[in-house]
Amino acid sequence: SMIGLSGMLTAKPITLGNFVSRNGSEPFTAAAKQKNFKGRVVLLVDGQSMSASEMFAAGLRGNRRAIVVGDRTGGKSLPAVWVKLSTGAVMMYPVADFITTGGSSLEGVGLAPDHPAALDRSSLLRGVDTQLEKALAVSADEAAFAKLNAPRPVPQMQGSGTGGPPPPPPPRAQPPRELSIATSESKPLVSDQRSLKIITDFTNAVGGTAALERIQSYEAKGYLRTGDDDGSGSEIYAARQVPDKFLMVINSPSLGEVREIYNGKTSFLQADYGLDRSLYPGTDTTGVHLFAPLFNALDLDYVRGLKYEGDYEVDGRMRRVLSATSPTGQPIGLSFDASTKLLVTFSTPGVLYTFTDYRRTDDVNLPYRIDLEGFMYMTLTSVAINPKLDPATFEKIEKCFDKAN
Repeated sequence: SMIGLSGMLTAKPITLGNFVSRNGSEPFTAAAKQKNFKGRVVLLVDGQSMSASEMFAAGLRGNRRAIVVGDRTGGKSLPAVWVKLSTGAVMMYPVADFITTGGSSLEGVGLAPDHPAALDRSSLLRGVDTQLEKALAVSADEAAFAKLNAPRPVPQMQGSGTGGPPPPPPPRAQPPRELSIATSESKPLVSDQRSLKIITDFTNAVGGTAALERIQSYEAKGYLRTGDDDGSGSEIYAARQVPDKFLMVINSPSLGEVREIYNGKTSFLQADYGLDRSLYPGTDTTGVHLFAPLFNALDLDYVRGLKYEGDYEVDGRMRRVLSATSPTGQPIGLSFDASTKLLVTFSTPGVLYTFTDYRRTDDVNLPYRIDLEGFMYMTLTSVAINPKLDPATFEKIEKCFDKAN
């Protein structure tokens, strides 16, 4: 991918641009690799260079790491997601804009090359590629690269107020989790008796408190998909070690392996395509794991001031709906199947988890289908309770390009 390739072309971390959405701006960064190419870089582009390719060219040029030769790029650079409609049609829609380090958008405009060079039909018929020849000439031009490396003011995004782009919002959650942590200043809230009875029924339905407390570790395997797609998507692997360790691995056919690791006060993201960054620095991530909302719903120190909101029919089944408050004061919504007594939904502001397909696993009932906000779907194929996990499972993996020699 362009992040991994960018990291192999630079000796220091670089920002390729910024993704700007309704929620704010998030830098698009590439971490440097110990083994990186230090020679000259010339990039060839034309009207067929779109999306990631033009972002890559703009990012390297904006960091004065490459010279761009050829024709103006296609100008199609909006990050987008797709969903499958009930008719079978697929709709793709943008969720952000890509803004270069110079503060401009490529969408509908494209990237103008440093050295324009158009293809010439008559030259091509003679076996001469005018664009390639121009690129080779530029690569040998001492003056061109001397100018590229000359000191100059660093462009800034307008309106940041701090001389640079505004700080990014926290990364969106991929595996289901809840990061609210209890504080000593939290005041006790009174729960009504009907709500407490629903929580007690749920506790018994999943196997009881004693059985849950015996879970000191688990491994889960399955697959993940996005949108309303019937395909198998990406393989997933999750591992939890009480009290504070959690790993989530997504193995994508297109992106390779992506690892999210939580270890108490440490959390970070690693990817085969070169991404390597902290997730929630300074945040206690002790309670982060695949089934965290399930365990939080059972914890009366977590779901405070439970209130019974009523019974409602959803998709032909009755659900019992409760509201509560987290230790940090966030509103929580919960719904339980009136027949099975099991948790169906758990929501906090901006996040909705849906749990279905509960299966008996050792002495407990666990959901094998976990949906996140109707966008990300996880289907588990196996869950092992209390396996012996290697501590190295929760550490970073050093790739070959991370080593200097």
